[in-house]
Amino acid sequence: MTGDIDIHWTNLLNALFFKFKGMHNASVFGGEVQNPARSYARAIAITFLLIFVTYVVPMTAGIVTDAQSWIMLDRNSFPFFAYYVGGEFLQALIQIASCCGTAGMCMAAVHVMTFLVSGMAENRLVPKILSKRGAKFQSPFNASILTLVLMVGLVGLDFDSMLAMTNACSAAVQLVIIAAIIKLRRELPYIPRPTKVPGGIPVLYVIAVIPTFMFGYITFYALSSLMSAILMVAFFVPGVIYAGYRLYRSG
Repeated sequence: MTGDIDIHWTNLLNALFFKFKGMHNASVFGGEVQNPARSYARAIAITFLLIFVTYVVPMTAGIVTDAQSWIMLDRNSFPFFAYYVGGEFLQALIQIASCCGTAGMCMAAVHVMTFLVSGMAENRLVPKILSKRGAKFQSPFNASILTLVLMVGLVGLDFDSMLAMTNACSAAVQLVIIAAIIKLRRELPYIPRPTKVPGGIPVLYVIAVIPTFMFGYITFYALSSLMSAILMVAFFVPGVIYAGYRLYRSG
C-alpha cells in the first residue's frame, strides 16, 4: 500500500493510556511493602521497561519478516506473526500466554478494585456494608461480590466502548489524586512522607497539565459515543447521588 496514511490519534491515545494507566493502584498494598519509596520507584521503572520491550521486540521481529504490512496490524497480529516465524507451536505458545496474561490482568483488577471499594467503605465514601470482611481470611467479601457482578455485567459490551469509558474515569481519578496531593502539600506541608516531588507545588501544577488534557480529550471522545456516554452516566450518577446524600446527612 502506498500514499499517505491517516493516523487515528484518538485510538492511539486511548490505547497508550490503557497500557500505562493504573500505576496508582499499587498504593493499595503500600502497607504491606517494606521501604515503599524505594520499592515502588524500582517497580514502576521495571514495569514501564517491560511494557516497552514486550511490544517493541515481537512487533519488530514480526515486521521485519514482511508477513503483514504494518498499517494492517491489530490486536490479533501477535499470533499471526508467531505462526509465520515459528509455526503452530509458537502460535499456540503465544495464544496460551495471551490467555494467561488476560486472566492475570482480570484477577489483579478484581483484587485491587475490591480493596479500593472496601477502603472507601471504611472511610464512609460508599455504603458501610461494603467494608465487611470474611472471618477466616479477612477478605472484603461484599466488595468482591459487587466488583465481580459489575465486571460480569460488562463482559458482553464492545471493547472500544468500554475502553473510552474506563479511560475517561481513570483520567478523572488521576486528576483527583493530583488535586489531593496539592491540597495536602498546601495545608500540611510538614507531615512526614516517604517520597517528595522536587520543586514543590509549582511542579505539581505542571505535572497536572498532561492528565488534565488527557481527561478532557478522552472524556469528549467518550461522550461522542452513545454507549460510552450511557456507561459513564450509569457509573457516575449513583456516586453523585450518594455523595449528595452523605452531605445532606452530615449537614
